[in-house]
Amino acid sequence: AAVAADATDVAALHSGKCVPRPGVAPRWPVESYLEHKGAQFADAFDANCFLTLSTCADLMDLGRGHASYIDGVARVRCERVHLAAVTDDIIVPYAQTRELHTLLTALGRNSVMHTHTSPAGHDAFLVDVAYYVPLLRRCLEEP
Repeated sequence: AAVAADATDVAALHSGKCVPRPGVAPRWPVESYLEHKGAQFADAFDANCFLTLSTCADLMDLGRGHASYIDGVARVRCERVHLAAVTDDIIVPYAQTRELHTLLTALGRNSVMHTHTSPAGHDAFLVDVAYYVPLLRRCLEEP
C-alpha cells in the first residue's frame, strides 16, 4: 500500500497537481485552503476557551466529591437525559456511554441513548451534520 501511495504522489507531482519545494514534501493545493481556514478559526475563537473546555472534558468525573460513581450519577435530576454515542469512538468509548445510560435508567432517570456509527469516530459530530443537526433539533424541541 505504501508503494502505491508513493506512486500516486509521484504521478500527482508530475501532473502539476502539487507543487514541489526544495527539501520539503510536495505542497498540495488543499494545504493553502486548510491554512486559510485555520487562520480564520484562530481569529474567531479564543484558544484559552478551547483549552478550558478541553481540560473540563478531560477531568470530567461524575463521581468526584461523592462516595462512588453511582452516587455522583444519582445527582442527575433532569426530566430527560439524551446521550449520543458513536460506536467507533475511541476517546469516549461506546461502552462507557452505554454504561451511563444503563445506570441512569436503573436510577429511575429518563435516559435516551442515540447511537451512531461513523468512520469519523469521536469527530463524527463535526462531519456527520446530516445526522446530528436533526437529532439535536428533536432533542431541543421536546417538551
